[in-house]
Amino acid sequence: MRSALRRAVGEATRRRAASTLVIADHDGSAMTAATLSAMTAAGKLAPSSAVLVAGAPAAVAAEAAAMAGVDKVFHVEAAPSGKGVADFVTAGGFSHVLAPVSNNTKDFVPRVAAALGVSPVTDVCDVLGEDTFVRPFYAGNALATVEATGAVKVVTVRATAFDKADAAGGSAAVEAADVAAAGAEKAKFVSASAGSSDRPDLTAARVVVSGGRGMKEGANFAMLEKVADKLGGAVG
Repeated sequence: MRSALRRAVGEATRRRAASTLVIADHDGSAMTAATLSAMTAAGKLAPSSAVLVAGAPAAVAAEAAAMAGVDKVFHVEAAPSGKGVADFVTAGGFSHVLAPVSNNTKDFVPRVAAALGVSPVTDVCDVLGEDTFVRPFYAGNALATVEATGAVKVVTVRATAFDKADAAGGSAAVEAADVAAAGAEKAKFVSASAGSSDRPDLTAARVVVSGGRGMKEGANFAMLEKVADKLGGAVG
């Protein structure tokens, strides 16, 4: 009984100590559903989290403010630099930085971690504690429990591994953030091209229908597309 009480008190203490910043993922005009899953993961660390909306208009910040579990939204309309976000994290005293896995965050989050001087923990599918996470390896055939030792834990989470937080019902305040904008980088964004489809995004789909050499030729992939449409899944 006493040991159970000690564990409960210890867990409550850890949850109070965790100060989490969730970096919202968006397409420039709307927040992605994967951010809702990142909020659920953040909820395993603390009851509420701050959210950073960077490189997006005020409408996206308003979307973030409506999510359940958000206590404050920091907004910067200009695209930030990785160093700028790292400085913001340090100044805000955040212990954890979480972001959903996406094409945007795969590029951006490692630069934030590098500027903080820590190694990111990527593709997390469960949060066991303040510094302990579960992530897949061997192409998803095995799971590893890993411990992050850095002063700030920088984590990307698999959207499909966590339920989505409620997108409405919250009323967090939106505050302008002082984050340095991206400058003359060696690599710069030129353009994005995406086909229109009613299927879910591959990184957030709960069902993925895939085919390989057995399909023999590209025209046969039409069969997979029909199956994916029946299941409400993506083709990969």
